[in-house]
Amino acid sequence: MKATGTRPGTRPGTRNVRLLGTAELVSFLGSRASDLAMPLLVLSLTGAAAQAGLVFGLGVLARALTAVPMGVLADRLPPRTALAAVESARAVLVGVFAATVWLDVASLWLICVVTVADGTGGSLFRAAQTVAVKSSVPAEHLSSVLARLQFPQFAATLAGPLVGGSLFAVSPALPFVLDCVSYLVSALCSLALTRPPGGRAPVEAAATPLAGLRLVWRSALLRTVLLWSAATNAALGAVNVAVVVIAGRLGAGADDVGVMMSIGGCGGLIGVACSSYLAGRLSAPLIVRVVSWTVALVPLSFLLLGTTAAIGVALAVMFFALAVGNVVLGTRRIESTPAHLQGSVEGASHLVASAVAPAGPAVVGWALDAAGPPLAMPIVTLIAGVAVLFTLSRTFTERLSRRDS
Repeated sequence: MKATGTRPGTRPGTRNVRLLGTAELVSFLGSRASDLAMPLLVLSLTGAAAQAGLVFGLGVLARALTAVPMGVLADRLPPRTALAAVESARAVLVGVFAATVWLDVASLWLICVVTVADGTGGSLFRAAQTVAVKSSVPAEHLSSVLARLQFPQFAATLAGPLVGGSLFAVSPALPFVLDCVSYLVSALCSLALTRPPGGRAPVEAAATPLAGLRLVWRSALLRTVLLWSAATNAALGAVNVAVVVIAGRLGAGADDVGVMMSIGGCGGLIGVACSSYLAGRLSAPLIVRVVSWTVALVPLSFLLLGTTAAIGVALAVMFFALAVGNVVLGTRRIESTPAHLQGSVEGASHLVASAVAPAGPAVVGWALDAAGPPLAMPIVTLIAGVAVLFTLSRTFTERLSRRDS
């Protein structure tokens, strides 16, 4: 596709950034609706929190294990092609699954298969989007663009669970129908992307499967950030399962759970709006410490809160901190990565950051079945406490305070 000119006074890549933001918004909207519906569907079929945690963990594991090969693929394909193809494939996958739910023939094994396949597609979407951003946005605008691209994620976190819970209350199949349609719209937006000035790196310069892992291992900054992220992601996955189960035990329906998650999404949106301001005035180590302590302490508050609305407010505090932290760490990661290895490093980063993440939902699901929230929530805090310990070391502070050359 021919490159288009940039109007005077317009930032390079603005059109692509808008299209990427729109694709991400609609894709995440459907995904957040189905993310809420999936554990509710598992609980309705099995009645076991451990099974819901297992399914969630399988999705995380699939994204982690396929991150490296999908990252290499993203480096070798034009972003437009990769994004459009993967979103079209996910639309077909979720559409067929929605039909099985509608016909009341969905089973736990089918849910696991769909979760793994959708997670694999998510790995390619994430890597290809990162490649598109790196190739379309000048370095001086990277932080502000990443903040803008956080907005669709948290806007979807605000609206998606609310819509998903309401649709699930009408019919369990409807959230997945919405997810299917959202993937189709995302694919159309991806097809409208234009090639940035200068094009892509030639195929012979593209990454090998181990190139991203080598760069991550050699970069002190990336190693530090990703080891911290591994512990944090395990805790966040556990929180996602725990809040749905706890809300159900409080007598909340699917629509109430959606409202709770949407309240949390409001915190993320506010965090996105403040991220550029805070990132410019606070040090990166301080921001990451605040995120770590927030993720560690918020789950304990669930033991004291007796309504889904109050839990939603606690989630909003956590999502606010995460939104700011994501912009800071995402900017550092992309800036320190060569353009032709962007997808491979994104894949390798996701593999390392998600290596132990499936354990969080599985362990907490078991704890919820065995002894309820009084056992499960301290376990979440212990997992997040590993990330807190990382931030207390002088090495962590020094590495995050300087940018790799």
